[in-house]
Amino acid sequence: MITNFLLLIIYTSIYLFSSPLRLFDDASLPSGVSDSLTQLGYALGFSYDLVPVTTVVIMAGLTLMVGYAVAYIAYKGFMWIIKKIPGVS
Repeated sequence: MITNFLLLIIYTSIYLFSSPLRLFDDASLPSGVSDSLTQLGYALGFSYDLVPVTTVVIMAGLTLMVGYAVAYIAYKGFMWIIKKIPGVS
């Protein structure tokens, strides 16, 4: 019950804030852009046989996680070194 009420409040606030945007007409892309996107789709479809997109997404996620962990450990180590310097709190 509380969850439904909170979701209703979130939905209503998003609906109210986005209401001015719904007054505009639908936008359409020029034909050159849509042709480029179609060609990009064909190129990605060809490269899917070489390297699957799911593998690339998983590797990017793992890289971000490891990067965050290394940065966190480096920060903690740096702060530990600073605390060992006499006269620095």
